[in-house]
Amino acid sequence: MTMQYKQAAKATFAWPVKVPVATDGGQFEERTINALFRRLPTTEVEQIQKQFEQDGDQLSMLRQLVAGWVDQDVILDANDQPAAFCAEAFEYILTVPGVAVALMSEYSAAFNGGLRRKT
Repeated sequence: MTMQYKQAAKATFAWPVKVPVATDGGQFEERTINALFRRLPTTEVEQIQKQFEQDGDQLSMLRQLVAGWVDQDVILDANDQPAAFCAEAFEYILTVPGVAVALMSEYSAAFNGGLRRKT
């Protein structure tokens, strides 16, 4: 009989993602998405990465890695309030320059961070 195992940690984890947004005068303003990333097994992440290497579809990859957000100050809803997470808001936030790159970078840092030596 084969035993079934699962991770002790929650299926998602909140992780701050800093997004530099260009402003007047050649400056940047830092915005934040407190992203909810999916805690996937290494084999599944590797499969998602292989698919990305084949098709280059970064947005498809992010749709599989990001489960939502706790809060964010990158996009606003019709009432000028920070938009709550929903599929439509997620698709829109991915169109903001720098967001997709920042999400990918921070997921990679979180996923691989446990492998780095503490100094």
